Amino acid sequence: MRISLYRTGAGFLAGVLLAVLTGCRAEPAMSGEAEVTPVLIMENLDHDPGHFIAAEGETLYFVPDRQTVDEEGNVTFSSDGVVAWNGSEWQELYHSPEGQWIQTATAAGGTLWAYAYDYAGWSDPVLLRLSPGQEPVELPLDSTIPMDGGAAFSGGELVLWSRSGELEWFDQSGTLRRTAADPEYQFMDLAVETGGERLALFAENGEQAAFRVYDREGTLVQTIGFPADRRIYSYRITETGLWYIAAIDVVEDEDSLTAQKRLVYVPFDRPEEEQLLKLTGDGLLYANNGNLLVRPVGSYQDGDRYFLLEPENFTLNPVDTGSYTGVHRRAQVVTVPDGFYIFADWLDECYDVHRAALRLQNE
Repeated sequence: MRISLYRTGAGFLAGVLLAVLTGCRAEPAMSGEAEVTPVLIMENLDHDPGHFIAAEGETLYFVPDRQTVDEEGNVTFSSDGVVAWNGSEWQELYHSPEGQWIQTATAAGGTLWAYAYDYAGWSDPVLLRLSPGQEPVELPLDSTIPMDGGAAFSGGELVLWSRSGELEWFDQSGTLRRTAADPEYQFMDLAVETGGERLALFAENGEQAAFRVYDREGTLVQTIGFPADRRIYSYRITETGLWYIAAIDVVEDEDSLTAQKRLVYVPFDRPEEEQLLKLTGDGLLYANNGNLLVRPVGSYQDGDRYFLLEPENFTLNPVDTGSYTGVHRRAQVVTVPDGFYIFADWLDECYDVHRAALRLQNE
């Protein structure tokens, strides 16, 4: 099934946002629109907080940029009740030519868990435990796989993967719990289902590509083929299936930039019945509890906007950001259990730039 990109007016999302900003009453929800409330939680910051890596409640975690910290390396600040925190320890340990770098992070119970590793080989991989006002705790990881892949958090555990088709699961003490090997495939990327029940690795086997789906025990439960005439840009896994953005019907030796772009949904129980939605360009996907956030990045028309998917109607609804007309630069999205955070430099109607965090919260 091929459906053109759906567009809507201001609608419910705009009404809710305007209610938050102006105190006006929001209009009732329109049928078929996503049940997510957008709220601006932080704007016009006095400092450049650096790289946005995690969020929990109203605490946002950043890794500082060396060029923007003060003389003491401190970038801790608060704005309108929202705490944006990093700290001088990060500057010394995790953002220097001699130290490690945060590869992925998650926050739970007031604690930040981060995986840090330096690809240049200056240090061994560690699991970092860090809370505001406390010294960092480094938990060494006894990993035996090549550090040429990546990492992600899945159900409270850290998962490492290598391009040679190996997986390792570590608990929060840094102890290796289980391993898996898939030597026939070369892993290229990993996506984790919300809640950590399953994970999907985009893998290649010679000229053939596929999604290899594992459960949290490390068992391969499904393989979903990826057609040879497609070029993938981004993908996510949800409870019901796989979502990805790809160029389709790419002729051999053709530049995929000129090929048609589609959002593709592949249900786990009926992978042969995929659905395709036309896009104006390539883009990035973010998934949470059945909500899918889409950011087109290869489109002049929609490259500075965000869209929420309505699964029942398979349509995309633009997220109305109020007086902010679009993203200027630095857009970063962090998924949390109850929605999404979008941190960016935004343009307003007068083309002035505002640094702000927009929270999309599940109703």
